[in-house]
Amino acid sequence: MPEVTDVDMDETDETGKTDETDETDEVDEVDEVDEVDEVDAEACETKLAKLRRYLAYDRSQARRDIRELLSPSRVDDLSLAMLPGLRRRAKWQSWLLENRKSTRLLIQGHLDGTTNLLLSHFCARFLSEYRFLTEYRGGDRIFLHYFCDRQYRRTRQDTNVCDIARSLIGQLLNNTQVTSRIDVSRFSSTRLKWIKEQDIGETIQVLLEILDQISDENLVLFCVIDYISRYDVKRNRPDIQEFFEKLCEFIDSRSRRRRAGQKRTIFKLLVTDPKRTDVVWRYFKDKGETLDMRCLH
Repeated sequence: MPEVTDVDMDETDETGKTDETDETDEVDEVDEVDEVDEVDAEACETKLAKLRRYLAYDRSQARRDIRELLSPSRVDDLSLAMLPGLRRRAKWQSWLLENRKSTRLLIQGHLDGTTNLLLSHFCARFLSEYRFLTEYRGGDRIFLHYFCDRQYRRTRQDTNVCDIARSLIGQLLNNTQVTSRIDVSRFSSTRLKWIKEQDIGETIQVLLEILDQISDENLVLFCVIDYISRYDVKRNRPDIQEFFEKLCEFIDSRSRRRRAGQKRTIFKLLVTDPKRTDVVWRYFKDKGETLDMRCLH
């Protein structure tokens, strides 16, 4: 039987102890990571539920708006006859078919009181028809919308520009195409409270941060805001300016053409009004960004 020296014993004990400790430490670390992940996931779900509650977004109401505005009975036949000409306009076609860079378009109707809902009907048809147009190029499509006149008639209260941003956030959080890509954990409870209290600046910022989180996807995001003059009034002037200034700056920052094979979300903003906007038109001054319907009357 070989003699075991002190050195042999020390090495054996030290080696054995180290292996056992390493295995135990690894298990503990894995358990700790799992626990942290679970806590983070629970906190994120809690924050998401709180944000949805504060937004008070009514998905069923948004669908009813489109369904009701789709009815041609709301618009007279003479007005409906203008729509084919509108669809043929080069500015409309350019905005619609451009699938490699972000774009925006303002349609001003200059219509009389009997045709106020023509563009609302037009927007509803667009949202309904293009949602299922499978041959559209550029990537998967997401459609956001806000019908200012519908909300105005529902509430009969002072219009609130913040509600536009809140609705758009609510639609994104309820869209299964992008919900998993949105991380609400970065929004502090204080920021969520500001949204609850309808702080326009903070609400817009959260909207833009969420849009930024999905900006590197193979997506085309259409955002339609109809009958903006309901909100483009003197008492809303600071809020309407802040909203469109920041939203258009965001779109401009992503207006470079997308290279073939490159993943980058294309943002397409459409704003319409049956008459003429007081302030909003200032954010659509570049060539091709404003379509005037007077030529169709």
